[in-house]
Amino acid sequence: MQDILKQLSDIVNSSDATLKFYLGVLVGIIFVIFVRFLSFLKKSRKPKGVYIKGDRGDILIHQTAISDFINKVLSGRVQAQVQKVFIYSKKANHYLTVYISVPPGANVTETVKAIHDIVFQQVSERLGIDNLEKVDIIVKDFKTKEKTLEKQNQKLLEKIDETAEELN
Repeated sequence: MQDILKQLSDIVNSSDATLKFYLGVLVGIIFVIFVRFLSFLKKSRKPKGVYIKGDRGDILIHQTAISDFINKVLSGRVQAQVQKVFIYSKKANHYLTVYISVPPGANVTETVKAIHDIVFQQVSERLGIDNLEKVDIIVKDFKTKEKTLEKQNQKLLEKIDETAEELN
């Protein structure tokens, strides 16, 4: 161990300019990697979703909850199935990306326009996300079958009916 420290000391105290240059480059690269690693750790701990500031505390609406909400809002209205939802924030504005799957016979233009209008309005009004700046709809595939959509819509409607009965 003492030999290694002595060799490092000799390298640092060396009068060779190219050796010091490469040592500086190496230290710079290690510093950049360290900073990126720390920022990755910081990002990975933060839950994905939207924080809404309240009088008595903040509310976090997780992106899986937003995905479930969008599925329920769209059930019975459009022929599409939500695959994934990503939400990210820049400053005070929120941006939503919704990946959908539609049946092969669907009119994509009309379906995407209807989904965009419904999602933008409902997420803004009912979830309280006031600064929703943009909603991107991405058609992921055409693998969804109409029977699958009907079953999904029926299950969602049954859950909504059960929840309504519990509340009454």
